[in-house]
Amino acid sequence: MDDDVAANATSHSLRVDLKRNYGLNSVRRDNVAFVDRETIAFSVGNLVQFLRVKNTTAKEEEENFFMRSRRLREIGAIAVHPERTFVALCEGEIGCVNERREEEEEDECARVDVYAYPSLVLKKTLRGGAKSKYALAKFSPDGTMLATVSSAPDYLLTIWDWENESSILRCKAFSQEVFGLSFSLTVYGQLTTWGTGHVRFWKMADTFTGLKLHGSLGKFGAEPLSDVCATCESGDGKITLSGTGSGAILAWSGGLIETKFCIDEEITCHDGAINSMHLRRVMMRDEMREQQQRVQLITAGEDGYVRAWDADEIWTIVETPETPFVQKIKPIFEYYLGDTVSCKNLIVSDDSNNNKLVVQNACGSLLELDLADGTSQEIFEAHSGAIAGCDVSFVSPHFFTTGDDKTVRCYDYSQCKLLFTSRFQARGTVLKVFPKVVDTSSRLVLVGFSDGVVRVLLRSEASFIVLESVKPHTDAIVSIDWNSEGSKFATASKDKTIFLFTVEAKGKLAPIGFVRLDKVPKHIEYDKSKSTADKNVIDIYFQKKGDKVARLLSTNLPKISTDTFELEACFVSIENTSVEEVCCSQTSHSGRFLVQGFVNGSVSLRILNQNRSEEKEGEEEADFAHEEQVWVEKKVHVSKITGVAVTYDDQYLVSASEDGSLLLFELKSKFGSYKYRKDCVKVI
Repeated sequence: MDDDVAANATSHSLRVDLKRNYGLNSVRRDNVAFVDRETIAFSVGNLVQFLRVKNTTAKEEEENFFMRSRRLREIGAIAVHPERTFVALCEGEIGCVNERREEEEEDECARVDVYAYPSLVLKKTLRGGAKSKYALAKFSPDGTMLATVSSAPDYLLTIWDWENESSILRCKAFSQEVFGLSFSLTVYGQLTTWGTGHVRFWKMADTFTGLKLHGSLGKFGAEPLSDVCATCESGDGKITLSGTGSGAILAWSGGLIETKFCIDEEITCHDGAINSMHLRRVMMRDEMREQQQRVQLITAGEDGYVRAWDADEIWTIVETPETPFVQKIKPIFEYYLGDTVSCKNLIVSDDSNNNKLVVQNACGSLLELDLADGTSQEIFEAHSGAIAGCDVSFVSPHFFTTGDDKTVRCYDYSQCKLLFTSRFQARGTVLKVFPKVVDTSSRLVLVGFSDGVVRVLLRSEASFIVLESVKPHTDAIVSIDWNSEGSKFATASKDKTIFLFTVEAKGKLAPIGFVRLDKVPKHIEYDKSKSTADKNVIDIYFQKKGDKVARLLSTNLPKISTDTFELEACFVSIENTSVEEVCCSQTSHSGRFLVQGFVNGSVSLRILNQNRSEEKEGEEEADFAHEEQVWVEKKVHVSKITGVAVTYDDQYLVSASEDGSLLLFELKSKFGSYKYRKDCVKVI
């Protein structure tokens, strides 16, 4: 259980336990690492997930375990000790998380926490290496030093004596973004950093005034300046290979480019950035059929290809005097991983079988690739980027999401897995499940997109089926809401319009018309209060803080003319009495819970009125009466909540955020699990 939730649980009977993470920050460079031979770790938001990938007999709870950053800040980087006995978590963005300043009057500078592995006991805390957040971290090959690079605005490279919690050296890495950092495996005190338009070679040296860190920028010479996205070093540390943003391989020596490698004059080694480079030793037979060890260079690019090159041949070419600058090389083998794969990183275990690698796919997954035959399988799949909408079925263990990666996804929490994904041409911006009066099966989902399109999707066994696709807007849809009867819904868009629809049988949409606004709306709500005589009143909230709410008095409006869908609108301004920090709110289908999501990443859960006939008697009844007043609040995300809901059976809570995290929490009381039966909640 999360510590903060556990602290709340001591004062009341409601318990909220993190059950499952469905999120992955697949876009961040170097965000996945092996922590032992069978387990990888990756971060999303303020959460680190440890996922067992090689032990297929392990139990579910053993395969997945989690931990949060100590101060609930975003995790900016992960580093694993070479002996796999320590894990360093480097803080990223502070977000909007309240760090209990009333209790701890400490600075907001990011820290590095070093934990023992696998016990995950905090051992060391490093302070002072970043003003805002960390972007990169690596242990030295002997494990005695830890190097970190901070993000904007300082871009500081810091070398730590982490066991004594002190910095040894510090220097500005570069004036622009740094993509990667590595220690030399053979030359003590030698490092390389690379990133936007640069590569820099560092050496630690003893001088009369003490230990210094000297950095030499690589000179591109006649070669056009390009981003350096990956590097690797020869066995003697004299040659560094780099992968560029254009897909070429450059060989560096003494800070200068010695050779440029391409497949052909007009064909680079990859079509786009080479994001990862890895040296692999293999045993091969020579012409005399004798075994000999060879070194292969494995590269992975944003084009979805993983290729192997003869590294020994590359070293020989570079070391041969007066060879032409541009050299043609052919891959030993190549594997194409698919149209929906953009390789961001390759990681390898220290297992003696080095055929199997884990590929970090920037499009939202982790793949295990077997270099022996090119077979690959997904071991984790998630949204790539922000999640824009989330809702749950009211009759089955399904929930649905959409996001910036142009996908709509269906999950089954009873099986703890993603069932299927549908891809579209535009970003998903909002998602709602159809109300029960329209769809008793809870299989219809309404999704708004960034191009102004609204789609009605039907959940089948293995995919979404598009039933309706209409384009009422010219810009992104920002909000959707249903009226209390479920017979109408409205969409609000950045194009400063609200479009009204009626819903017919089987999700068929019939347009009513649209009204124009003078400002961009942020959120719309049908007035569902019992005091409202007209069930077609819509309240419109705007982007600018402090703006009054515009109330559309009725959606039963006449058209301006017969040849347009524009309606004659009647608005009145009312004071905005809503809580500014609340960005989504929903009452559970049973009426048992009210759950709210906040701009700062918090989630609040409140137990509403309870059916007294279902309560325990005596002392337990008093406990239930007390818990009716309880809010449980947990800063579970580092960015704005974009969807939060309690499942149909009142056993789980789902929350999604702009930070890409998607979390499933189990709800319990001290008497057992909550379960929904015949329109009431029982404790079993």
